[in-house]
Amino acid sequence: MVPESRTRTMSDARRRVALQIAFALLSAGLLSAQEQQSFPEGQGKDTFLRICSVCHGPQIVLGRGNTVDGWTQVVLNMVQRGAQGSEEEFGEIVQYLAKNFPPKAEGSVTTVNVNKASAEEIKTALDIALKDAQSIVAYRQQNGPFKTVEQVEKVPGVDAAKIESKKDRITF
Repeated sequence: MVPESRTRTMSDARRRVALQIAFALLSAGLLSAQEQQSFPEGQGKDTFLRICSVCHGPQIVLGRGNTVDGWTQVVLNMVQRGAQGSEEEFGEIVQYLAKNFPPKAEGSVTTVNVNKASAEEIKTALDIALKDAQSIVAYRQQNGPFKTVEQVEKVPGVDAAKIESKKDRITF
């Protein structure tokens, strides 16, 4: 049996390595320029990209909106799942998200450019399964940009009825 202090040290060491890798990816420009540019400039952007991209693509917040309290709950959830940072950094992230990604106005519709968006962005905006969004991106990469909703509906494996019902959210 490994002593608790040894387990914590190993876990902390893994987290430090993950943060170093994430920072290296950001510094080396391996996080796509599109992902980095998708976010408005402002205090907290670099902290958000550095900390939040350790576990998932930062595009996870695009198309979403929340209050300060709502974003605080999201960040607390991530901390419970192992996100590493200082209290000050997490506070900076919450303020950045609340300022730049506020709650959507009642009745507003999120649109997505299916020729530029990531699978996660398409999934979120169209409220479809990730595998369907990934099929749309793969098809686009193989066949070039879409020009009509009908072309998107014809992507193999994608539920055309779902695309048709969300056509007002699709841009080119």
